[in-house]
Amino acid sequence: MIAVLLLSIMLTALLAGTSPALARRLLQSPVQTPAPAPTFTPVPPAQPTPVQPTPLPPTPAPPTSVPPGAAPTQPPAPVPTREAPQSAEPAGGFDWARFMDILILIFSYLWLICGILVVLAIIAAVVVLTIRSRRRAASEQEPLAPEGPAQEE
Repeated sequence: MIAVLLLSIMLTALLAGTSPALARRLLQSPVQTPAPAPTFTPVPPAQPTPVQPTPLPPTPAPPTSVPPGAAPTQPPAPVPTREAPQSAEPAGGFDWARFMDILILIFSYLWLICGILVVLAIIAAVVVLTIRSRRRAASEQEPLAPEGPAQEE
């Protein structure tokens, strides 16, 4: 088990120096760098697209204090646009950084399990040795009984 752990540490050390992806993510602190200050550039106004009105059934208007001919005071809510989600997978190939992260996680759990087994083995050894020493002490303190009936002459 120790050989497997040492092998994983050596592979991690060797591969982390050869791959820029591994050197970037592996064994780095999670400190985030400050984002660069955004530069504001004016965006030309978008050309409105003509929208075909769809007829809606008339609904009763809620009672308001605004007369029906007055303009609304609140602008309409912006319509959310659907954007394609960014893919976390690399464009072409195997993600070595993720693979190394998974290997490190697996070996850390194995190391944790080995540690728990060692602690349980120590506790079991202490219990067995305590019981054995108590039995030995109890057997030494008992007086020896005669082996046969005593004969009187």
